[in-house]
Amino acid sequence: MILSRSMQIIICALPYVLTLFLLTIYVQPAWDMSSRSQNELQTLTVEFNRLEQKVREKEALIRQKNELDRDIQRMRAAVPTKPDMDILLIDMERLSSESGTDLIAIEPATDDKKGKGENLMDSIIAEVGGKLTPPANKPTTPTKPQQPAVKKQEEPADQNILGIKHIERRVYVSGSYAELMSFLKRLEAYQRIVGIRNLNVAMPESNERETLKTMASEKGRNLELNQPVMTFLMSIYYLP
Repeated sequence: MILSRSMQIIICALPYVLTLFLLTIYVQPAWDMSSRSQNELQTLTVEFNRLEQKVREKEALIRQKNELDRDIQRMRAAVPTKPDMDILLIDMERLSSESGTDLIAIEPATDDKKGKGENLMDSIIAEVGGKLTPPANKPTTPTKPQQPAVKKQEEPADQNILGIKHIERRVYVSGSYAELMSFLKRLEAYQRIVGIRNLNVAMPESNERETLKTMASEKGRNLELNQPVMTFLMSIYYLP
């Protein structure tokens, strides 16, 4: 039996048609699934990158928080919650011993507290190397008749609107000039913020030589010292 030419072509093409049909049935779904998987992978990659960025930001915030906590601890050490005079005395003795000086006395300040109402924050800024705010000239007001004085309980320390308080002590130190300078440098590097003013260095008073009478020279004479004496007012700051 001889097949017609058209039938022969159909028979020859049939395997190819079946192959294409099978490819369409099985390969196309796999291709579609692969495309969907690729899209999902891209979406998950974008989401992962976003979450990774969030994690990095969170870690950066945690580091900043830790740094702030350390700064707060340093500030608390510089301005404690109470005067801690016992700790201060121990530290002053240590600074004096390290510099080779003699810590003679730490006494309550009896000086006239000029400018007691000045801005306390300006004083602290000046201690750490800032600039003081120039005091404003207060307008003169007519003098009013004085009222009977009302007895007011004295506060143990000055206070400003931010709650920072301070007390003052007069410090006396004896030693050579080089040792006194070493003591001041160590006190300047002291982690706690303290203010120093009215500093004076003098030799003890003596009948054999003419000496300018100062608090330092008088203290040296009373203790019969033969080395220079340094005295200053020390402001001790704290934040309750």
